[in-house]
Amino acid sequence: MNDDAAPPAEPQEAPPPGSTAGGPDASLLIFGALGLSIFIVLIAALLWFGGQQRLATGGQVVPSQSQPGLTPAAQVMLPIVKRGDQPDNVPETQAPVEKPSDTPGAVVSPTLTLSPETDLTATLPTETITPTQSLVPEPTQISTPTRSVSPIPSATFSGPYEGLSIRNDRLCVDTRNNVVYIFGEIVNNSPQAYDIVDWDLHLFDALGEVPPGSTIFDLPTPSYIFSNSAIPFAISTQAGTPNIIDYDLHLDYVPGQHFPRSDLRIDEYAAVTDNRFIQVFGKWSHTDTANPPEFVSVISIAYDNQGRLINMNYLAITYITVDPSLPPGQHRFDWLYLEENPCGTGTVTVSILGE
Repeated sequence: MNDDAAPPAEPQEAPPPGSTAGGPDASLLIFGALGLSIFIVLIAALLWFGGQQRLATGGQVVPSQSQPGLTPAAQVMLPIVKRGDQPDNVPETQAPVEKPSDTPGAVVSPTLTLSPETDLTATLPTETITPTQSLVPEPTQISTPTRSVSPIPSATFSGPYEGLSIRNDRLCVDTRNNVVYIFGEIVNNSPQAYDIVDWDLHLFDALGEVPPGSTIFDLPTPSYIFSNSAIPFAISTQAGTPNIIDYDLHLDYVPGQHFPRSDLRIDEYAAVTDNRFIQVFGKWSHTDTANPPEFVSVISIAYDNQGRLINMNYLAITYITVDPSLPPGQHRFDWLYLEENPCGTGTVTVSILGE
């Protein structure tokens, strides 16, 4: 038998009853966690119960016998209403919400009935309209303007002399194309010659003014008139109506330096009808052969039986040739035509001017 055998192990003490392997500290933590959970559940239950009681009483605190020092008025709290909410203590008078129809295409119009205790309407001031008051304004009648025929056009000038006027004028309208023809004479009764720098034409029918279209204003001189003399004019313009009955011719003019030749004359002439034209031709002369004129205008005019101009044309001559078959200072003219117009035909005359 071996004497060196290990000695028997010492017996270990068993843990006291109720203890765990983790020791006393672990038991305390478990009990503390359970107690805290129970406390939180109790608090939540109290809060839930209090909220339900508050909602059931409309936000008021019900006085209890354990509060002897408070009167009922002191214990009342005002209800707190959120935006868009309705207080619970308001009697329910809203109509039931209709369930949307299951039928396709059906439209359900919601109906809202307000509580009689909650007045959401406002009274607006109303305007009382008497039976005689008219809401629709009566239309204003505009009188149709009428114009009397005034045969005297206007001419203006701001200067020492005012002597231009119009005479022997006549207005005619070609109803086929609404072209207006005006013929007449501009008269200067002053000792001052004038340059016509501008003009303005206005047309009128029985209802008022009619704006003219493209207009030609023609004089037998380069827009001037000698002193103490008369000069014919011709106007043709397009109008939008054939009912033109009157006109105004406004002239703007300034003093000018123009001196007429006194040695010019018409020696002979003749007028021949050629289709829609009257051809005028003849001879003219100047006696001062040493100083020929710088400008000459041979003018053909037609007058009606009342002495009014009904046609006018001229032949302007700025370069004078010498015809050896004619006496000195004498010259021929032709290619002068009067075109037919709605004013008709009349007596044809020929005159001459120049400087």
